[in-house]
Amino acid sequence: MSDKINKSSNAAVSPVRESTRRRTAGKITISAVFSALILIFSGCTTRYAQSNIYPYCDKAYQECTVNLKNYKSPQQRIEQDANLALTIAISGGGFRASNFSAGALAGLEELNAPLAAQGNCLSQADYFSTVSGGGFTAAAYISSLYDYMQFTGSADGYSFAKVLQNTAENQKPANTCCLSNIPLQNYSTDPCIKRHLQGFYPDDIKHLISDIICWFLHDTRKGGKFEQIIDDTFLGCRFRKLKLQSLNLQNGKTSLTLGDIFIRLGDSNEIRLPYWVPNATAYENGAIFSFSPDHLKLYDITEYKHRNKRYPYDCQKQNYENFLYNVPLAVAVMASANFPGATYPTTLGSKMDPKNPYLHLFDGGMADNLAVITAVRLLENEQQKVQRKVLLVIDAYQGTFAPFSKIRYPPPLANTALRATAISLDSWRGRYREIISTICEGKDIKVVFLSFDDLADMESCRPLVEFGLTENEILQLTKKSKLTRPFDLLRKIPTVKTGDKGLLTTAEQNLLIAAGRYVIYEKREQILDALGWSAKTD
Repeated sequence: MSDKINKSSNAAVSPVRESTRRRTAGKITISAVFSALILIFSGCTTRYAQSNIYPYCDKAYQECTVNLKNYKSPQQRIEQDANLALTIAISGGGFRASNFSAGALAGLEELNAPLAAQGNCLSQADYFSTVSGGGFTAAAYISSLYDYMQFTGSADGYSFAKVLQNTAENQKPANTCCLSNIPLQNYSTDPCIKRHLQGFYPDDIKHLISDIICWFLHDTRKGGKFEQIIDDTFLGCRFRKLKLQSLNLQNGKTSLTLGDIFIRLGDSNEIRLPYWVPNATAYENGAIFSFSPDHLKLYDITEYKHRNKRYPYDCQKQNYENFLYNVPLAVAVMASANFPGATYPTTLGSKMDPKNPYLHLFDGGMADNLAVITAVRLLENEQQKVQRKVLLVIDAYQGTFAPFSKIRYPPPLANTALRATAISLDSWRGRYREIISTICEGKDIKVVFLSFDDLADMESCRPLVEFGLTENEILQLTKKSKLTRPFDLLRKIPTVKTGDKGLLTTAEQNLLIAAGRYVIYEKREQILDALGWSAKTD
């Protein structure tokens, strides 16, 4: 009888116990999986206990910036307006950003200065501050200006818009070079710059994949091909080599360095280029790391890697200042564009903290995707007394606008973790205009924002025909996507394409460039007013 009762009792409670057991087992399983994921993805600790060594000794860490006291003022460039300090900040956003901002620079070139001798708005730019894809544009502009002056003797006749027109479309480029069979004697600048801005070459994509594999395998002997690609294409190294060969010159300079941009105070060399600061993000604390010789000195940088070769500072053979000024620009641009998980990080050696002798750098957009913080600091620290300080912000933002969701239930765990990597960019974008405007007002800086937002009310692409987009390209863009508004079409273009051989289509590229030119045209009066120039242009 008692056995029956016990059996009956066990039968009655077993479903409850079984449910509880399952819930407990489920919780344990979830916890175990979550813990395993943390262990897998966290790896080992990346630094020893924090020391008291900072850029400013014996003080809590403060983010540092470029110290312009070390250099000649860019106002000393030939035919510069000494009463105007102009900085152009260019946002990240891969090839979408680089082509939109290239169009904007071409548009600024069409805004003429009051005095003919002073050229145009673009030629009056004193500083560039860039992150990620925006650095590709600055690289294309500055390297082409450098080459033009090197091979013609002056900047007279240089036009960035013409540089973008040299597409060499009739050539059949090899996998890694658009310069094949082009008679370079006829060119003073790389004729393939527009093609470079369209996307990576097929062999380059293979190298980037190889980089990721090397990174995953912790193979530090290889990798870093991204830096070589940047040097060869956007910064013109490959063109320079072939051009010098065509002129039978064997010892000319091919890779541009920080010393080509920043001219030391007291140096006899004249300033030929605007000062350009590519910005990266420090892995350990998220600080903005601005590439300039003085900033590298502040962090006691003693080693970098260029074209897969290490360059350590040797105090027995080198002057430290010369070591810093010889750091290639490609190292800076790569560090600024290193998107986490997609490209190999840039690592610099440092002697500042003996316990932690390395500085790992990633995409500058992680700290400030608009490059405006450094841009404001440059204008604030301008050494020469000027009547006007102007900041132009070129923004190719594509992110989320509204806070609403289409799902009722909480977002999945994986989605939430992924969203956390980008939410700070969207959050900053939602308030940056108010913040930067307030900061600039307090520092007497005139600021003009130039972005996709300026095309939000345009119903069709027809107005862009005047700025280089063709009717046939409009048909291609609208038929394929079934969208008609430029604002929607622009936001649909990814930062880097994985299909179509990794290239933006010609129609997409021309849409971005035309949009950049159009935005400058629409805001020309605001820009000219900020510059203190007459609203009349040719």
